[in-house]
Amino acid sequence: MSRQPEFAAADIDTTFSTLSSATHWCPQIRVPCPAPQFAQILQLLHTHAPHRTPEIACADLHTAEQLPLNHAQDCRLLLCCPIVRPLDVPRLAALAAAYSCSVVVGHFRHVELVAAAAQAASRRISILIELSMGRQLTGVTPGPDACNLASAVRRLPKLQLRGMFLRHPCHGAHEAESQRRSLLSGLSMCRHTLQMLQQHATDHDTTNHDSSIVLGQLPGTLLPDFHGAAVCNPWPHHNTTPGTHEPCPLSPSVMPALIIARPALDLCVAASFAEAAAVPDRPWQISRPAGAVITDHVGNYFTLQLDGAALDLKIGDEIELEPPSRSPIRPCHP
Repeated sequence: MSRQPEFAAADIDTTFSTLSSATHWCPQIRVPCPAPQFAQILQLLHTHAPHRTPEIACADLHTAEQLPLNHAQDCRLLLCCPIVRPLDVPRLAALAAAYSCSVVVGHFRHVELVAAAAQAASRRISILIELSMGRQLTGVTPGPDACNLASAVRRLPKLQLRGMFLRHPCHGAHEAESQRRSLLSGLSMCRHTLQMLQQHATDHDTTNHDSSIVLGQLPGTLLPDFHGAAVCNPWPHHNTTPGTHEPCPLSPSVMPALIIARPALDLCVAASFAEAAAVPDRPWQISRPAGAVITDHVGNYFTLQLDGAALDLKIGDEIELEPPSRSPIRPCHP
């Protein structure tokens, strides 16, 4: 499996110096982020883009819940993970009551759960539809499939369609020219899908937002040439401090992951947000359930081939991952 391209760590001033004025940037914060440092980040976001409300991206609910914010109304929140379990609906509702939230979805089940959270919070939640880049990972196929999912979003009164989301627009591309072609291809898919939506639109869902296309993990080398959408690159490791994780009832040698997508009868996608899952080319295995085998590993996401009892897996179910060496890792509830 090809490794994910590396992204150079840069401080927030350097990042803004490379961005077009038409590009919205929302840093993806890692927990824990000390309150003084986080306040400085928000101040810099206000300084560089005074006409915009700062937006912070988070990879999971736990990260979002730990943000050291005193005035949540002064910041928007982007959740890059779909909501897949009914027990997470109250958690999302609490966040939506405090922030102006956007949530990434890639399946009708994700939309149903976000709608339930919006109803519970009596607040509108913006939706970004994740597009698949051709791999059996998260997201929906561009074109008619994405439009059908967008139509489901528009039918629900508490949801507002924001636009399209690409999680890894340059995945698998290492050369600068290959990354640029991959980015252009992904943007073309997004724009084509948005054009299809506009042809059948009965409202103007995307007019009140900074952008209708959001990219995750765009290589820093492409930032100077990129214009007109939003980028939520991870905040550099050297600007964060290591911290504790939520306790997990599993043993130290296994790590939980959630099923977040089911693209085919014998395939599904699991996500884990523990730090150890992001180690590239680590030969993870599945200890439970029997019949599930990892066939691909990109960051925190695992593609599973299913057989036997594992065919009963559905979105929201939990599986257990273990490294063959069974060396201790720090588990984290997603």
